[in-house]
Amino acid sequence: MAEMRRRLDELRRPSGPQQRAQRALYAAAGVGLVGLLVLPLLQDQLQVNDFLFFFITASMITILVTTALNLCMGYTGLLSIVHTGLFGVGAYATGILATQAHVNTWLSMLLGVVAATSAGVVIAAVSLRARALYFGMITLTFDLIIAGVATNGGRLTGADTGLFGVPQPQLAGNDLGTRGFYYLTLALTVLTLLAVRNLMRSRTGRSFMAIRESADTAAALGIPAYSTQILAFAVSATIAGAAGAVYVTLNGFVTPQSADLSGALILFIGVLLGGTATVIGPVLGIGVIATIQHYMEVTAPNYQQLIFGAVLLAAMMLVPAGIVGTWKRSRLGSLEEPEPPSSPIGNLVEALPAERGPALRLTGIVKRFGGVLALDRVDLEVVTGSIHGLIGPNGSGKSTLVSVATAFLRPDEGSVELFGEPGPRRPHLTARRGMVRVFQSPHIFERLTVLENAMVGLHLESRQRLPASVLRMPSFERDERRLRGLALSRLEEVGLRQIAMRPASVLSHGQKRLLEVARSLGARPRLVILDEPATGLAAHEVLALAALLRRLKRLGLTLLVIEHNVPFVMSVADRVTVLNEGRVLIEGEPALVQASSEVREAYFGTLEAAGE
Repeated sequence: MAEMRRRLDELRRPSGPQQRAQRALYAAAGVGLVGLLVLPLLQDQLQVNDFLFFFITASMITILVTTALNLCMGYTGLLSIVHTGLFGVGAYATGILATQAHVNTWLSMLLGVVAATSAGVVIAAVSLRARALYFGMITLTFDLIIAGVATNGGRLTGADTGLFGVPQPQLAGNDLGTRGFYYLTLALTVLTLLAVRNLMRSRTGRSFMAIRESADTAAALGIPAYSTQILAFAVSATIAGAAGAVYVTLNGFVTPQSADLSGALILFIGVLLGGTATVIGPVLGIGVIATIQHYMEVTAPNYQQLIFGAVLLAAMMLVPAGIVGTWKRSRLGSLEEPEPPSSPIGNLVEALPAERGPALRLTGIVKRFGGVLALDRVDLEVVTGSIHGLIGPNGSGKSTLVSVATAFLRPDEGSVELFGEPGPRRPHLTARRGMVRVFQSPHIFERLTVLENAMVGLHLESRQRLPASVLRMPSFERDERRLRGLALSRLEEVGLRQIAMRPASVLSHGQKRLLEVARSLGARPRLVILDEPATGLAAHEVLALAALLRRLKRLGLTLLVIEHNVPFVMSVADRVTVLNEGRVLIEGEPALVQASSEVREAYFGTLEAAGE
């Protein structure tokens, strides 16, 4: 009864302007969709000719390709210049199968989508070996190759003139026609937008956005960057291929110009004008661009590129985050809630079974950077169930040693053992083996909310599968509620639950550090490496952090703490290792280390002052 009364109170609670604005937008979208559905039924009354339906259909095909580019570039951070080529692969594969292999048109379209997806996987597998701008240049090369194959394909592709005579798919023995394609493309566009929306609000989507923000941080939480980016590119290529398959059967032909860079400008303008990493942004962006293009073809066809360039420049100056992105940053667009939605609260960390032996053992680690010897035969052993401190002056090799331990760097000599077995050779595997790292400087996914950051940390805890996420199946809903409860419990433990719905970018430095600690616990680690967690925290926050670390130790968690705040380390650590100039200076209990004259000399009086 109490739960029922609480829910009724939530329903009676007056909504704010943000919620009213959101409902108004949903209502407007619903009205627009209904209008598109009934438009063909009112064609005679409204005296609308078939060209309008063809124009809307062509615009929706462009929206599909733009949505594919947005999924790749906006959500995952991959600058792709090959999406017109993937569109062309879907179109040409469909046309070749339908005209020369005489395959059923519906089946040809399906196989065309498969061809585009396969091409996307191959392109991503090769291109992802590079980063940032170089990735874009490699995809540009692939786009030129695809266009070149289409141009020089002879009879198979129709060479310069293109491939003609592609039959339309049939329904009940009749060609789809203008209206049929209108409804087909409308259904495909709506379903694609819903699928992208659902995908980005799932474990998979959060992994895409985490990698966009920081691939290293995502890897430290157990997310494999390479395979995840390939998945994102494959989904994106599937959407682009579907658009190409519809395009070629609608028009009955495809030319090499459809696959080259001539149409890429419109796609980028559509994404940037509408707003990257937004579902509805490409729809608005392409709607504006398609309308301008339609009237420019009649009035000033020679000035299209000039006008598009001016529109893009104006958009970047007036709405730098795009139409939707700028609205979301406004007061009405912010959907921040004073309290996160209620969810069952889980335990911060379940008590771990008692273990024996070292959790982490580094033996004879040597690491060179060119002629600089960063680590010189360093030995380190972290006892299971303890808090081990690692201190040393700046440049002593602490962060380098941690990077070696977590597989972000490979040692030139020496070995790493994790829980009695050889250490993993890739960063994302360390989290799967029970070791999670918090980096030296705050690595927060700033374009996600505080709650979403915490939920990214639960990547390995999630049981969601891609089909269930896209279709919003009951198994997905149950798992999402469970993850939300676990994430809220971690935020509550570090005092961030009340701001769970805020963007992480607005947090103070100290709050970001606390969020990182809470997020690191999501993978249910047995060993957590904290690189300067107390940096930037206020005095009361340092005390709260120390209490949290002691509690985690009591639950059986092993902690390796790297810090410049020496009093903090001495107050929580069971043993302390001091590095200096890439070598172990001393190791022992905090009192022994603090009393060492060698340590005092290395710190130029820091520890001596700390003890006064």
